[in-house]
Amino acid sequence: MAGCKCGCSGRSRGKLGVEHKRKGQIGVTVDGRRELGLVGVPRRAATAAASSANPASPAAPAQTASVQDTPSQSTAAPDSPTSQATPATAPASQLEQMKIFRSLQELPAGMQSVVTIGIFDGVHKGHRRLLKTLLAEARQRNLTSVVLTFDPHPSTLHRPDQPSLLIHPLEDRLHTLEALGIDACLVSPYNWDLASLTAEDFVKHYFVEALGAKAVVVGEDVRFGAGNSGDLQTLRSLGEKYGFEVVVIADEGANPGERYSSTEVRRLLAEGEVEQVQQILGRPYRLRGVIEKGHQRGRQIGFPTANLCVLDSLALPADGVYAGFLVRSVAGQQAVEHLPAAISVGSNPQFAGQKITVEAHVLGRGDLNLYGENMGLDFVARLRPMLRFDSVEQLLSQMDQDLRACAEILNVPAARRIPEGVVQAQPSDE
Repeated sequence: MAGCKCGCSGRSRGKLGVEHKRKGQIGVTVDGRRELGLVGVPRRAATAAASSANPASPAAPAQTASVQDTPSQSTAAPDSPTSQATPATAPASQLEQMKIFRSLQELPAGMQSVVTIGIFDGVHKGHRRLLKTLLAEARQRNLTSVVLTFDPHPSTLHRPDQPSLLIHPLEDRLHTLEALGIDACLVSPYNWDLASLTAEDFVKHYFVEALGAKAVVVGEDVRFGAGNSGDLQTLRSLGEKYGFEVVVIADEGANPGERYSSTEVRRLLAEGEVEQVQQILGRPYRLRGVIEKGHQRGRQIGFPTANLCVLDSLALPADGVYAGFLVRSVAGQQAVEHLPAAISVGSNPQFAGQKITVEAHVLGRGDLNLYGENMGLDFVARLRPMLRFDSVEQLLSQMDQDLRACAEILNVPAARRIPEGVVQAQPSDE
């Protein structure tokens, strides 16, 4: 089992709410590097409030409709839609939580839907446009809006030595889809049985027999079936044969001729360009995990930090120091607070570190005890790369400048170093 980038070997997986193993990403779309996806309009007010009130650590996962264990992802044959037996899903207007199905057998009998397919990693602006169309088409027809996605990412099968890194893990994407109003999501295990389906067999098994699709919403570059043999023209022909409409969304980007892309987000993250990432996502890049014990050097020099345990399957921003916010839940409330922070990503070369760590120093706060909390870090701007200084005194002088730069960027009062005796955080094992 692959563990966290912090080297915890997955010990905190229960707290993270996602398995600490290299799941990779998901999707049967284009060439394994480009994804379709969605994200869009708010759900009904009550559902949106309950679903999105806690983005740092979703309090309750979307409703799972499973009544049995998730099937094996290795050798099981594609699920047969003929085994469906539960009542049909209600129209979108009657649903309050997104239903999550982990196999075809869990789907309700007689389902009728409007479907889209893809990875949806990062849920960027292009995804939102597709999602808005999905929801509009479903509501116009009084049908269920369904996202069909896959786990693990196809690259873990087709490129096991170089799988794509995730912008967000699957569970985070599911929470986002729910908060944005999707009625149901089918997370189908991606294995060689699925990967070997012909384009027509894939459409027949999933869109027609399992989901009862009356319309399929896709991007112009949709690909599906063994070897990505199916394309938009294939889908249109199969739609005529099986009786569903194909709704095509044109590519969209910041400039003419460009397209929003999860691949581009990963590239920009690797270069530390978090401000450009925000332009594509429509919001700051957020990294989520559990706060764990670090070396506790920061508190000794006036900069106590919260160490975030991060899955090693995630794409991280480039090494460096960033201005951003630590996002944590408010105890007993469906709310979060954003605490201005200086965030560092890297191996800490000043102290000959070997492992990549993600740490956040909350400006001006020594009273926080965050150990064991599941929270997020929002990256707003990169201040500088990670550097090694000739002395600790030079490091401290630079860190003082970092605090002032963070305060200016985040529009908060400037903060100073925190005396060690003021720091209240203590790990539970001490």
